[in-house]
Amino acid sequence: MKIINCENSIDALLKGKTALREALARVLNEPVLFMVSGGSAIELLLDMPFALLGSHMTIGLLDERYSKEVGASNSEILQATDFYKKAVREEVSFIGMNLADKESLEDAAKSYDNDLKEWRRLHKESKVIITQGVGEDGHTAGIMPYPENPERFKQMFMNDEVWVAGYDATVSKNKFPLRITATISFLRNQVDKSIAYAVGKSKEPALEKIALPNGTLWETPARVMREMKDVKVVYAK
Repeated sequence: MKIINCENSIDALLKGKTALREALARVLNEPVLFMVSGGSAIELLLDMPFALLGSHMTIGLLDERYSKEVGASNSEILQATDFYKKAVREEVSFIGMNLADKESLEDAAKSYDNDLKEWRRLHKESKVIITQGVGEDGHTAGIMPYPENPERFKQMFMNDEVWVAGYDATVSKNKFPLRITATISFLRNQVDKSIAYAVGKSKEPALEKIALPNGTLWETPARVMREMKDVKVVYAK
């Protein structure tokens, strides 16, 4: 994990976009799974060059809000971007979209889990590149902290057989409590490159916890970035 401290949010966005484009350029014309985060990390997709997109690419969501509320789901937010329109034009494939249309949270999570495993079965040697965010509470993707219940955290997010978890985090943890998210196991074992984006002074305590040599994932899930293959964290106060 490498943390890049930037002078301001403009500098952070520029460096984050550059790092992402460099990563995608290295797998140009090779099968690649590109999984995108919601929240502020979606800004990394702004002004993406057409040349980096194409039929070699499959785009999925790193996490989703299972919500019928208009404009709440990450898939809706993504589909409203120019990036999505460019991707459609360049014949990119999509998986894990519109998960809130499934009959239940459990069905949606299982369906996406199966889709990711099928993609991997068909592309055993191919790369997985993601964008990743960091929450003020230290969450990443849709993986919320569970300092009060480490065993539940391990069961939901640290089972190597489960790549996607669907669960109710409760409104005490997040205003969008119903989540579908890639797990700790997926991030550790399947992701080849992550560009993480964290902007704002409110993120500073979480970044400090990530940087500490000691700590637990159930207290600060974003510490998984220390265990992932290749993570570049772009940060500005």
